[in-house]
Amino acid sequence: MKKKYQTAAHKIETLAEKLRRNRERRIEASGRIEATKGAIDSLSAELSGALVQSDASKAKKLESEIEKLRGRSIERGELLVSGLDEEAKALEAGLQEAEAHKHRLFVQLCEQWLTGAAARYDDSARQTIERARELRIVYDVLRDTNEGGAFTKTVGPGFEALPAVAKIPILHGYTRASDSLAHGRMTAGREKVQAILDEVLR
Repeated sequence: MKKKYQTAAHKIETLAEKLRRNRERRIEASGRIEATKGAIDSLSAELSGALVQSDASKAKKLESEIEKLRGRSIERGELLVSGLDEEAKALEAGLQEAEAHKHRLFVQLCEQWLTGAAARYDDSARQTIERARELRIVYDVLRDTNEGGAFTKTVGPGFEALPAVAKIPILHGYTRASDSLAHGRMTAGREKVQAILDEVLR
C-alpha cells in the first residue's frame, strides 16, 4: 500500500512537471505569435510606403515576407497553442485523478494504521485497568485490617485518581452505555482477590 502511495505521489510530480512545461511552452509560443504580428505590422507599414512610392520590386518583396510570416509563423504558432491547450486539458484531468487516487490511498493507509494503533491502545488500556484493579484489591485488604495508611504511604496520594482509570475507554466495541458500566472494572471476584494475595505473600 505504501509503495502504491509513493507511486501515486511520483505520478503527480511527473504530471505537474509536464503541465508546468506545457504552460511555459504556451507562453513562449504566444510571445512568438505576438512578436510576429508586430513584425507584420512593421512590414505592412513599409509595404504601404513602397506602394505609395510605386516601388513594385520592394512591394513584392515585402508582400512575400508578410505572407511567409502569416502562413508559416502565425499559423504554426496558433496550431501549437491549440495543441498545447488540448494537452493541458488532458494533463489537468490526469493530475486531478492522480491526486484523488493519492488521497484515497492516504485514507486507506490511515485506516490501516489506526486499526493497529487502536488495537495496541486497547491492549494497553486493559493492562492499565488490570493493574489498577490489583492495586485496589490490596488497598481494600489493607483498609479492612485498618492498615490503609500503609497503602497511602507506599503508593502515595495518586491512588485517589485511580477510580478514573476505570473510565479509560476500550475502543473496540465502545458505546456510550459502556461508560456507565465502567465502574465495574475496578471490582474483583474472590478468585482474583486470592490470586493477588498469593502474589503478595509469595
